[in-house]
Amino acid sequence: MTKQERLLKAFSFEQPDRVPVVDWVQHGPLAATTSGRTSRHDFWTLEESGRIAEKYLDMSQGLNASFPQTREEVEDAEYSEDDGEKWYVLELPGGAKYRRNYWMGTIVERPFADQSSAAAFVRQEIANLEKQLGERNWQEEKSCHHQFVAEQKALMGDTLLLLLTPNGGLGVDCLYSMVGWNHFSTLIYDDPDLISAFIAMQAQSDYEWVKNVIDSAESQPIALIYCDIASTTGLMLSPQWIRKNMYANIERLASLYRELGIRVIYHSEGNITRIIDDLISLGIEGINPLEKTVTGMSVPEIRKRWPGLVLWGGVDNKELLTRGTVDEVRKEVEFLVKNYGRNGGLLLGSSGQVHPGCKLENVLAMYETALDLDLD
Repeated sequence: MTKQERLLKAFSFEQPDRVPVVDWVQHGPLAATTSGRTSRHDFWTLEESGRIAEKYLDMSQGLNASFPQTREEVEDAEYSEDDGEKWYVLELPGGAKYRRNYWMGTIVERPFADQSSAAAFVRQEIANLEKQLGERNWQEEKSCHHQFVAEQKALMGDTLLLLLTPNGGLGVDCLYSMVGWNHFSTLIYDDPDLISAFIAMQAQSDYEWVKNVIDSAESQPIALIYCDIASTTGLMLSPQWIRKNMYANIERLASLYRELGIRVIYHSEGNITRIIDDLISLGIEGINPLEKTVTGMSVPEIRKRWPGLVLWGGVDNKELLTRGTVDEVRKEVEFLVKNYGRNGGLLLGSSGQVHPGCKLENVLAMYETALDLDLD
């Protein structure tokens, strides 16, 4: 059975030969095992990321390299060290400053100081998006995307590449990341029309990209719509607000993907159980990442409540992969595969990503156990 056949069997709730393995990996020691070099927790190359995907995964969320790979990437950056880690501050288009280390980062300074200037910034971003949308060369963007997919696939053999909707496709986390939660939460009440206008324009831009760039399911048969809207205990925004500002865009994207024959997963960190029924009604077929330890969204619990929902993730990366034993990891994978993967509907992987804090021996145990468990 090919990797693509295995994945599509799981989506159709038919028995694959083994459970499909899908993940996003950012892990120096695992990368080092693919090339025989000395292990470093803070370094891996794009080529090593590809070898990991080819060896262990049926589908990758995307290949990546640690930062920086060259001196030129940081020659103009501010630099500091914190607990032995190198951190760089980079200026983003628009004037924000982004502080990052080898694998993660966050905006630390924005080009506005108060609510009024934040609102003005958002208005300018709406104008920029509208202008850019009218000037986009879709044939050129389609060619660039096809080249990108070909380059990624050249590094990972027959492993599939997940289709990531640009910016997630919904505009909400683009906005709160851009202005920060303090300004975002205030603007929701003080200027709701401005918030809605930005979300509508960003979502339209992302929808037009899918409509004009993606023409079939041939190379990327599974897509991800994503927006982080929940914490460990529940939604960060009211269900009413989410319904008003997100549902139409989710449904429109899911419908477009369905017309193209592409299967659709929704991703949000945190506990989204309160809106899963709605997501299904909007055309979502699966969810990710199933953070058992911190949200209670375990594979058994979600499968019991929503038996027709494809589940991606399930192997805890907060406690089990970071602090557990190899035996505990193997037992968890065996439990999930034998009880929830036999009849499809499960894409096994970490609960979000294999990050640098995961023990190498536990990551290997997760993948090797999953790959060895024959369901025939």
